[in-house]
Amino acid sequence: MVLASVGNFLCFFSRDIVLSLKSGRRRMEWQARQFATERNDRDPRHRCHVCGKTDITHPDLDFRYCSKCAGDECYCPEHIANHEHVTAAPKA
Repeated sequence: MVLASVGNFLCFFSRDIVLSLKSGRRRMEWQARQFATERNDRDPRHRCHVCGKTDITHPDLDFRYCSKCAGDECYCPEHIANHEHVTAAPKA
């Protein structure tokens, strides 16, 4: 009796189950492609003022901002402790 009811369920819903699995995989592949292109095309959020490392080129680094520097100067862990403090924002 149980086998007949499971067979009946699979007879009617197997097509829907297969299609939903395929569309889920296709959606995940599309999202992965979107995330990869979005990550490569964006500007860096953090850039070290001394060496120029960014959060894109070095995603494992933890960038910090110096409270004693004028402006929003960002530094990598190597340079946050021993950098010259910026007194005025650099002119471009």
